[in-house]
Amino acid sequence: MSPDATTNSRPALVSVVTGGMLWVAGSALIGKVTSFLAQLVLGWALGPEDFALYAIAISVATMLFAVRNGGVREQLIQRGSEYDALAPGCFRIAMTFNLGLAGLLVAASPLIADVYHAPRLPPLLWVIAAYIILYTPANILQTKLYTDMRFSTIGKLSSLSMTLRQITAVLLALGGLGALSFVLPLIVVAVFESLAFLHALRRWPRGGLAAMTVYRQLFKDSRWVMLGALATALVMQGDYMVVGYLSDKATLGYYFFGFQLSVALESLFVTGLQTIMFSAFASLSLEPERQNAAYLRASGILSYFVTPLCLGLALVAGPLVHLLWRGKWDAATIVFQIILLGLFMRIQVPLSIALMESRGKWRFRSLLTICDGLGLLAAAALGTLTGGLLSIAAWVCCYRLVSGLIQCALIARSASISTTVLLRRMLPPAAAALACALAGHLFWGVMVPISGEIMQAMLSLLTFIGLYAVASFTLLRAQMDEARSLVLDRFRRPETGPQQP
Repeated sequence: MSPDATTNSRPALVSVVTGGMLWVAGSALIGKVTSFLAQLVLGWALGPEDFALYAIAISVATMLFAVRNGGVREQLIQRGSEYDALAPGCFRIAMTFNLGLAGLLVAASPLIADVYHAPRLPPLLWVIAAYIILYTPANILQTKLYTDMRFSTIGKLSSLSMTLRQITAVLLALGGLGALSFVLPLIVVAVFESLAFLHALRRWPRGGLAAMTVYRQLFKDSRWVMLGALATALVMQGDYMVVGYLSDKATLGYYFFGFQLSVALESLFVTGLQTIMFSAFASLSLEPERQNAAYLRASGILSYFVTPLCLGLALVAGPLVHLLWRGKWDAATIVFQIILLGLFMRIQVPLSIALMESRGKWRFRSLLTICDGLGLLAAAALGTLTGGLLSIAAWVCCYRLVSGLIQCALIARSASISTTVLLRRMLPPAAAALACALAGHLFWGVMVPISGEIMQAMLSLLTFIGLYAVASFTLLRAQMDEARSLVLDRFRRPETGPQQP
């Protein structure tokens, strides 16, 4: 069969990916609505020290999450056609690694508590250790859904899982369990997702190659997968570890609370994005030109949607946080606003990493992410040592912005994509949105100052929306038409798999 015939026998990659992104973003939207409502209640029921304890626990545990499963999950997705042969052995490898990690975390919990001067910390780490073990079946089963591109199933189950987690957390917090309210729902999630994925697939992987045979096949790349995941963990949680060690619990609690508010928006796009794009790109491993075209198109669409959301939310963050928590978390507002300013570029990174992983460049991916993680640690340390919350947020935001741009450029070059072409996709929507947001803020805050923070924020937001709409119909007409056509096309057709015409 000719390459053209092969290409035409599948639906367009971008259509499949767009559908996947819509399903996962939709499920993330449902989950994050419940997450926001849960954080609203948790913000009232718990204090900064509870949030600080959870920040320390999850940041330490995330370092272990990086090497859980022995690095086999990502390779199982990349080798989706070999699932039946590899999955049973991968499960045994993953369970062995996870049992060891859980034991290590339990044994180290007293030492970690001493380092952070947090005597209430060990029980949280014990619960997380149990979660590492119990979530192993879900980790393996989920790879089959991704390789089959069953994004609607993943989206529905993910939204149910996230909702269940938040409801459980709220009930536990109202019951007076304090910081344990954050981690005990993980046990519920592990059991639910394992059973739900098994029901969706209707079978547990059996037979296949022996575990040692599988490990010998995968070890060369697994070490880089685990190292890259460890570096990713530093990127995700390293700043909490540094702030918690160098500063007091109240500062960490406010920083964590404000950062998590921005994560609610980030997760709408990042949740599942890297895995979706990874599995989609992997299906075209022999067609690099189509991979590159899909990457560039997705990059432009992300920038067009994400940047205005980030900046619009930043305009109203102050009165929003004040009204929701009646001043209790006002100190966290500045963190929320500043992190939002650099978020649009950070959301581009998982898309670029997915392109790199689909081509098996695990070593390059790992080294790049290690540098990113170490840079984030340095930025958080500099921010903590030179000031308070404002300084920490500013250093972290600037670093995330610059680092995200550099990573995307380097990955694009490694894929033979011109940096200029990539920037032409990403930057025009971002620049237009920033100019519109700044104009709205300056007009109602400086040129025509309005009394009342709420009124000023609302008028700034409305002005920003109007200006960005004008920019969309003029300067960004191509990006707007492309985004609209992809979304409308996706809703007109049923979800399809990669092998259907």
